[in-house]
Amino acid sequence: MSAQRSGKLGEEVGTPASNNDRPRAAPGHWSARIFLTGTVAVLTSCVTLTTMAPPVENLTGNREGRAAALASGRDIYVGRCAKCHSVEPVLKYTAAQWAEIIPDMAERTKLTPVEEAAVNEYVSAVLKMAAAP
Repeated sequence: MSAQRSGKLGEEVGTPASNNDRPRAAPGHWSARIFLTGTVAVLTSCVTLTTMAPPVENLTGNREGRAAALASGRDIYVGRCAKCHSVEPVLKYTAAQWAEIIPDMAERTKLTPVEEAAVNEYVSAVLKMAAAP
């Protein structure tokens, strides 16, 4: 019996006749995949929350009156955003990109205008800190 079957119009199709005829992965295939997945997990876990969302104390030009708003913005960024996805490094995006991201995410998560403004202020402060010489 041939390993090939007839197609709809009587043509030969090069598919295996059964699942037993399909090629199998090499014995070490899954262990290599597991090893690579583990390696990626370890390497990506080396990035800390402090790196992704710098604490308010690290922001230059932080005045007392502004500290509460920045802390609130960071808390919302770290807490509320992480409920749906991992915390993205603030510096991963430009100010222009954040100007599109924050309103969209604020709408999805039902942030109040005050909360949205706090996140905006925090993200802006982080971007300014990174741009400072």
